[in-house]
Amino acid sequence: MEQRPKGLSTLALLALIIGIFSFVAGLALMFGGALGSAFGDATGGTITVLGAVMFGLAFASFLLGYGFWAMKPWARGAAIVVFTVSVAVNVATVIFLDANVLSIIVPVGVAIAAMWYISQPQTRAALTR
Repeated sequence: MEQRPKGLSTLALLALIIGIFSFVAGLALMFGGALGSAFGDATGGTITVLGAVMFGLAFASFLLGYGFWAMKPWARGAAIVVFTVSVAVNVATVIFLDANVLSIIVPVGVAIAAMWYISQPQTRAALTR
């Protein structure tokens, strides 16, 4: 069995952590959006949809963590999709929920760094074996 690069092990752990946070945030947003809609908040539906996307992103992140850990060939393509959606969701939280721009610096930075790492030739080679 081939040895997994340390960077892929780190990305697998990071994907798991992102999945946990996205799961909790997605549930909170869906619950808050539904509650807001029940009390007549005009943005409740938007918040619920954003929460559902984040909830789905959590499951995709868990799957991605497995893909990195097992060095599956599909992990690189899945990572591009998951991290791109993650950036879009974070930007949407700033636009639609009036979140502080500073609150998305770390998640967006991590997503960009991860996409850079998986585009490196040695990482690409490890994921295509």
